[in-house]
Amino acid sequence: MKVNEEEKNIWLSWEHQRRNRSLSKCLGFELFELVSDKGMLARYCELAIKTTVLLLRVKPDNVVCQNPSIVLVTLCIILRAFLKYTLIIDCHNSGLYPKEGAYRILNYVFIKVNAIADIVIVSNENLKEKFKSYFEVILVIPDPLPDRDSYYTAGSRHIIDANHWNLDGDVKFLFICSWAQDEPYNEVIEAFADHRLSGVSCYITGSPGHSLKGTRIPKNISLTGFISDEDYFDLLCKCDAVLVLTNRDDCLTCGAYEALAVGKTGILSDSEMMRSTFGEGYLYSKPEKDDILNNVLLLADNIEFFYAGVRASKSGFNDKLLKSLQKFKDAVFRARGKSHEIQ
Repeated sequence: MKVNEEEKNIWLSWEHQRRNRSLSKCLGFELFELVSDKGMLARYCELAIKTTVLLLRVKPDNVVCQNPSIVLVTLCIILRAFLKYTLIIDCHNSGLYPKEGAYRILNYVFIKVNAIADIVIVSNENLKEKFKSYFEVILVIPDPLPDRDSYYTAGSRHIIDANHWNLDGDVKFLFICSWAQDEPYNEVIEAFADHRLSGVSCYITGSPGHSLKGTRIPKNISLTGFISDEDYFDLLCKCDAVLVLTNRDDCLTCGAYEALAVGKTGILSDSEMMRSTFGEGYLYSKPEKDDILNNVLLLADNIEFFYAGVRASKSGFNDKLLKSLQKFKDAVFRARGKSHEIQ
């Protein structure tokens, strides 16, 4: 479902993010992930120069840029005045709710900047309903389900049997976690400390930093730290079920898409948006210890029962995705026609 291949279509991001890789591939946009490990000011200067040089060299017809970064978005808006491309902003939650939405003036500024785009993309219907009055064209495109290739670099495809999860004979849960403030990691750890889960393992991804200072980690919990994409995919495939939990109501987390892609059941956040997107085949939990514990106990004893529901959810999800990609293609076509009329 690709946009006009005769036009130059590019996708810009100032970070590595799986949504950019999978969605740009589906839509036929060439992806440029420009990153820097410098300090904030030096990083912005370096990436702004690289982005400007890239856009001047390519002279694209259509540009998708990710928000965040608001600096990248602002730069693309300025350069659009000279290069006359159609500008699409892919707004993640923090591109609509900066600093968790705590500051009204920041929320206002971000809305006004995003509104300058020809098209705004969001990942779910809740966000569209909340922001549709601010943007002329706003579309919902969920994350495409990642394929196996998105986890591997060239020549790196191999199975590492020595990984300790391959030697674990217990029922294995994978808690996909970035240790952000919206994730109930303390509640998950407390739940797995219950004696009824002594025969159930939980692997928690990411580096906790200082988040667990003074916290006792139960024996059945393993902290993986940062691991390679290859190892992460191996663990995702080898686990029996996933945990993907957040306190945000409008957030569709990458981990839930990754689980659905490989056909894994699990426990997701109990929000209307998660239920409507991922459907049957999953249990839904509040971010509270007792609810998490009860759902883990239920799922651990009945994992096979949920797999048929996961397969049905995956089929329905892909059907909806194709429709949303067609709407995007049509919207870009209309926007290009409109810009040509203005010129």
